[in-house]
Amino acid sequence: MKTQTMKTQLTLAALFGLSAICSASGETSPIALNERWAEQSFAANPAPLSGHRLVVVRNDDPANAPVMLNRSVSGKALRLADKTYERGLGLNAHVVMRVTLEKPATRFLADIGVDRNADGQVASVRFRVVSGGRELFVSDVLRPGSRQSIDVPLDGATSFDLIVDNGGDDRAWDQANWCDPRIELTDGEVVWLDQLAQQGGPLGGVPFSFVYGGKPSSELLPKWKAEEKVEEVDAKTRRRTLTFTDPETGLEVKAVADIYLDTPGVDWTVYFTNKGGKDTPILEQVRAVDVAINPPLARSEASDGNITGLMSVADRSSSLTTKNNPILGRLHGTIGCVRFNIEDFMAYDEEVVAGKRIEWGTPSAWSSFQEFPMFTLDWGRAGVVTAIGWTGHWVACVDRSGPQMRVSAGMRNLRTMLHPGETIRSPRVLQVYWEGGNRQMGDNLFRRTMLARIVPQDDKGQPVFPPFAPPTSSFYEGNKSTEANERSHIDSLAGLGFEYYWLDAWWMKGGHPHGMGHWGFPIERGYDPVRFPNGVKPVRDHAAKQGMKFILWFAPEEIWPNTDLAKEHPEWVMKPGPPGPIDFTKPEAREYITRYMNTVIKEWGIDWWRSDGGPSLKHWTDNDTDPNRTGMTEMRYVEGYYAFWDAMRAANPGLMLDNCAGGGTRIDLETSSRSLALWRTDSAVWSVNGHVRGSDSPAKEETAILNQSINHGLNRYVPFSTSGTVGAEPYYLRSAFNGGLTWCEDVRPAGYPRELLKQGVAEGKRLRKYLLGDFYPLTKPTASAEQWCAYQYHLPESDEGAVFVFRRHQAPYYGLQLNLQGIDPDGDYEVTEARSYSPEKPRRMKGADLQRYGAIIEDLPGSLLIEYRKLTK
Repeated sequence: MKTQTMKTQLTLAALFGLSAICSASGETSPIALNERWAEQSFAANPAPLSGHRLVVVRNDDPANAPVMLNRSVSGKALRLADKTYERGLGLNAHVVMRVTLEKPATRFLADIGVDRNADGQVASVRFRVVSGGRELFVSDVLRPGSRQSIDVPLDGATSFDLIVDNGGDDRAWDQANWCDPRIELTDGEVVWLDQLAQQGGPLGGVPFSFVYGGKPSSELLPKWKAEEKVEEVDAKTRRRTLTFTDPETGLEVKAVADIYLDTPGVDWTVYFTNKGGKDTPILEQVRAVDVAINPPLARSEASDGNITGLMSVADRSSSLTTKNNPILGRLHGTIGCVRFNIEDFMAYDEEVVAGKRIEWGTPSAWSSFQEFPMFTLDWGRAGVVTAIGWTGHWVACVDRSGPQMRVSAGMRNLRTMLHPGETIRSPRVLQVYWEGGNRQMGDNLFRRTMLARIVPQDDKGQPVFPPFAPPTSSFYEGNKSTEANERSHIDSLAGLGFEYYWLDAWWMKGGHPHGMGHWGFPIERGYDPVRFPNGVKPVRDHAAKQGMKFILWFAPEEIWPNTDLAKEHPEWVMKPGPPGPIDFTKPEAREYITRYMNTVIKEWGIDWWRSDGGPSLKHWTDNDTDPNRTGMTEMRYVEGYYAFWDAMRAANPGLMLDNCAGGGTRIDLETSSRSLALWRTDSAVWSVNGHVRGSDSPAKEETAILNQSINHGLNRYVPFSTSGTVGAEPYYLRSAFNGGLTWCEDVRPAGYPRELLKQGVAEGKRLRKYLLGDFYPLTKPTASAEQWCAYQYHLPESDEGAVFVFRRHQAPYYGLQLNLQGIDPDGDYEVTEARSYSPEKPRRMKGADLQRYGAIIEDLPGSLLIEYRKLTK
């Protein structure tokens, strides 16, 4: 590991960070783009300016009067006196725009004045050009009807401000235009400001923030000692460690950032350590990511209605449609085991208009409950995907209420002092920036990074797929499960291709849920002595004889009264309750439950350890008894939970973890790096149970739509996850397939279509390879039974892929034209359709025809699988 160290005082310029990431005239590879951003951001001495950039640094009313691109602030054409312009910037005073250049400039040229929309009004503006604190140009106070051509010498400047103020009175009707604004550089290049205004992107500076002793970090860090260390961890990872130390209190702030060199992305965590001799001042509002984004200027289309003066938001929205606004793409979270919710993990978008602040976060202790901790911000053929790793109470925000846009996220309720020697951490953050493509490009770059660097890998360094596994007895016997009926399920599944046998929550002494807490020694007292007199290992051994590995359920975070652990160690059970989780803030409790789990994993032969349950927010907040230590219970609990998982994985090489937590409620960056979600929604409990019990509702169809919708949304960020399904027909199995299959239907009855199910499992295994590719939703997100759902997996290296198409049970039309992605229009492809599990005869298609594929499904409901591969000449 190679290391180099630099020490310096952080400058204000580094914090303000006007350094551009990409040149306005070119694009950078995704890996290099993220590498350069990290080198700019996690640096005591920031990288030099790269590229040209126009940044709005002040706008007194960004919500109602954003600076407009090639339009006046009214949304109409740019007009000065008797001339109309196609190029320029329209605004309402007071506005300051800063231009930074990678090469020196000789002159700035433009036509300036008050836009004709203000004719007849009391408008007054003054234009200024300022560089290095020196005024290069100041206009007279200009009024309606004015137009002035200016030619301002820049004398080799590489940065200057364009300022429009109100001319000495108020700002009503002060609608000013910079028309045909352009810069001549010393090498003869001409840079147009309207082109720069379309170049959105991240600004430099420290990419995290906090408040310490009542002061923001932006004020503190320039005064603290800064140290930078660079390590070449391996050929694929460069680590930058940026450390700040407060000379007065001894607080050390250390950001450790891994820069991926084989795939785009920067992955970091911030640590706070009290290296002083007494308690620190209060540390709060810790945002593990807090990044300034320069959004492109808005473009607009105006109606024929006249827009006047200082308009309200309502007036503006009724008359003017702005374009080029950033789009925030998010997913709904899941509601867990509350009720059936067919919109779990469904994707949705929100426009980030000027003046808008969007804040969201989980309302609970579960990281993907109701809200999802991964999101995409697209500012027009460029953007960033952000993932939060905190299995607790997080908050995120996209804020465009000021001239720049900010992306931030952190732990919501942390407000604490630190004792001498004490260390805490921030949430983990992964960001992937992209440019030169649409949002699907950004999402797929992020997905590639998840596959390459985040999701669990096997001993060959390949991503682990979810298994084909049946927790069937959960829906038929439940707490009446016995060793005998588990054996009968295993025997019925033999030869169908299932890889694991899944024994869920029903094996415990006392049953579910009241038996949760019989965790301890000797381990034999934990299982039901009547239903499982020999323990669960005989079930595992019987599954092994049929060629299946073993998944076993646990819930160490729900301890019920009168269970062994609750009686023997009540001090380890958190209040309020019942139930209460084991207290992961206590090392002795964590060490005990870790030792228990490691023992049963080895002695019972567990291959995939399944985790259910979790704490409530009150388990954390009610145990924060010191108002100057708010959030510390959550901090130590979450840290302890990660340590628990990591210790099990370290002690049991090859062990896989299933992250259930009431059905997909704890899916985040940290848990995704350690586990897969094999039961990603408890909504499937309702729909599967409805089918098993013969409900009058279309439970089988609802299960299929639920699975389609989750694949359609969640796969953008999390490559693999599964939930329950029933029905051996292709429509149902394909809906649920996502690298594996969680099978919930009893196959023991005579006459069950075993051969059909066997074919479906075999098809899924054959299709797994495609899920390592890029993912494209081909239809809009919807849970409507009257619509179709389609998505595509594409392997760009081999130019092959698979398309899953579903006609839902109430869809009135039998055809849909698909817009396939990643296809070479000039190439020749072999294309195979399969409506059943028996593929039709392959046919040859030109890429241009494959791109506009006409899918026909006559069955209602029905599915179509399309596989394609490019032919070599």
